Amino acid sequence: MYFVLLFHFNLLSVKNAVLVTILWFICLLPTAAFAQTKVVNEGIKAYQNGQWAEAIAALDEGLADPAALNEKTLAEGYAHRALAKVRFLIQARLDMPENMEQLGEEYSLTAYDDFKRAQKYDPKGKLEEPIAEGLRKLKNVLLELAGDAGNQVNRIGLSPEDKARQARQLKAYAAPILEMDKYNYKAYDFLADALYAMDDFAGALKNYRLADDWFFRSAPRGGDLGIGYTYIRIAELEWRVNRDFAAAMAAIQEGHKVLAGEDKKIQNLGNRRPAEKASFQVMYEEIAAKIDKMEATIKAKAGK
Repeated sequence: MYFVLLFHFNLLSVKNAVLVTILWFICLLPTAAFAQTKVVNEGIKAYQNGQWAEAIAALDEGLADPAALNEKTLAEGYAHRALAKVRFLIQARLDMPENMEQLGEEYSLTAYDDFKRAQKYDPKGKLEEPIAEGLRKLKNVLLELAGDAGNQVNRIGLSPEDKARQARQLKAYAAPILEMDKYNYKAYDFLADALYAMDDFAGALKNYRLADDWFFRSAPRGGDLGIGYTYIRIAELEWRVNRDFAAAMAAIQEGHKVLAGEDKKIQNLGNRRPAEKASFQVMYEEIAAKIDKMEATIKAKAGK
């Protein structure tokens, strides 16, 4: 009888211990959630004070365990972390810190992801306006960063390692732009430049063609002579990838036509000084000459 009672006593003790442990963890949950919410709010306050790096660090910590936070806190936390990353990128373009390349590539991807998470946890659209404004600024800064990387990836004399790094970075910048704006011809152009640098010539041709397709939908009213280089690459790759002489020559002809149209836009703008228009005219003539040079090269290779 003694042993039976002792067994039941031990069994009850074990059950009680388990119950106490479970209750202890349950009691800790609100405390942990409160602590995380407090850190998120500190991050939002840092953002409001213009402390972008501090805001990102605090929000990284506060959002580490999303399951502990309510939807309102998650929406505000993700939105402000994304906004802080955008502000950081804008400022970094002026200051150019040593780790700019790494941070630019990381934040360009994660800021867009954070905006999408904020939208997910904000079904009533209370943060719609700041998110929309943040996405607009993110797209603009990514286009600028992609332009910088594009200039580098096309630079003569760049080492293979640097070229690969710049190409990877350029591709990273282009991806979220296209998610935000699938009609953006510059983003297709940047992606094509990155793939070209990676020796993915078929992929590059596909995206140069997409840049051509969407150019008239998203081209600036003030003209863009840079589109001439797109047609140079299309002509080159139609011959290089497909050995399609007719398609290459068609790209040459279209390139001259579009380039002349863009030059006309620039020259007809009333708000440009004569000296500025003259510099654009020189640029137009240089690009037109490069189109002619590509035509001659392809004809020579084709034996025409």
